[in-house]
Amino acid sequence: MKNNYLMLLAVLFCLANVTMARQQPAGKPIVYKLDLNASRLLWKATKVNGGHNGFLLFNLGVLNADGKGKLLNGNFVMNMTSITAVDKLLLNENRESEQVIKAGNLFATAQNPTSTISVKSIVATGRINQYKVAGELTIKGVTKPLIFLATISPRANGLKALAEMDIDRTKWGITYKSGNFFSDLKDELISDMIHISLNLVFYKEG
Repeated sequence: MKNNYLMLLAVLFCLANVTMARQQPAGKPIVYKLDLNASRLLWKATKVNGGHNGFLLFNLGVLNADGKGKLLNGNFVMNMTSITAVDKLLLNENRESEQVIKAGNLFATAQNPTSTISVKSIVATGRINQYKVAGELTIKGVTKPLIFLATISPRANGLKALAEMDIDRTKWGITYKSGNFFSDLKDELISDMIHISLNLVFYKEG
């Protein structure tokens, strides 16, 4: 009888612990904000007789995580007027390249000063610090799906994210000197593909 009583107490104790564990709050959601001074989007565009490369800056960026630190989603706003070319030795030559890139035939930054990335999901791939990021990229008012792999690693009070991808500019209606639209341009053709590298630093809010 005594053994049965002790066994009943043990079962009740275990059930109480399970109930308490289920009711235990997961913690407050975590917000990681982009360090605008330390983060860059690097770009590289090629053409038949050369190409250009440079960077642009962000107006804002946020990654959201649950109370256990699992990354969920995020939003980024890129400052298209900050597009900077760095491939030429002379400053005035780089400025000329920037004017072409910012003009209406390409990114029309006067009319479209920002582009956005809306991150819908961030899923671990099973490799250390590697994630599959899925979302949408909006350029010049045109929104298209965007999927890429990113390395997201912890740092002091924050995160660091690195990613590389190629985007086809014509999907966003940017067809200037594209071989798929202007095959007769020959040596003046510009590649449809733009190589993008993300170098992002985040700090934990609060």
